[in-house]
Amino acid sequence: MIVDCGGGTVDLTTRKLVGEDQLSEVTERIGDYCGSSFIDEAFLKHLGSIVGNSTIDKLRDKKSKSLQYMVHHFCRRAKFRFTGKDTDFQYDLDVKEVIRVLKKIVNNETKKLMEDNNWLIEIDFETIKSMFDPLVNRILKMIEIQLENCRDECSIMFLVGGFGQSEYLRNRIEEKFKDQVKTIVVSKEPIAAVVRGATLYGLSLSDKMKKYEN
Repeated sequence: MIVDCGGGTVDLTTRKLVGEDQLSEVTERIGDYCGSSFIDEAFLKHLGSIVGNSTIDKLRDKKSKSLQYMVHHFCRRAKFRFTGKDTDFQYDLDVKEVIRVLKKIVNNETKKLMEDNNWLIEIDFETIKSMFDPLVNRILKMIEIQLENCRDECSIMFLVGGFGQSEYLRNRIEEKFKDQVKTIVVSKEPIAAVVRGATLYGLSLSDKMKKYEN
């Protein structure tokens, strides 16, 4: 089974090796909009509950580079580091360092509250977990459906794509399916694995076409 966890979608396909370099599709491909970019959106939604949704909308309307930088900061410091094991884990957003423009566009009431907190926004373990769980649970459900539709035992599962870098996602998958799937493999370079696989598949089709032409 290949579980391709991208930024927008997560797509699953189950294949069987039937001959040398030949694969047959065992089950119908399934997918859902539950990629890692929705964690970014959940982060912005939570931030909006603190500084005001209108403030976040202003940043979006301006296509602010500051907004992009802030999301990137969240990804590096929280999304990519979250494992689900350390309950003391939290993400601290220092507005004065990361997104100073926010100080200029919040309303007076929010400004007063933020000044009292020294413009520091703390996001705790449970809140970050709540950003992941709706997506992770949908991915687990899709894997469960694929396994139910397989007549034969699934011997190996490949986890690829950008979201495949999430240790929390990997831990949840391994925890739930370790007794059903003999081997669960996570590529060292999950993003490159998809690109390389598509390239090799394209080259194999090209070789087959040349054989027919000759």
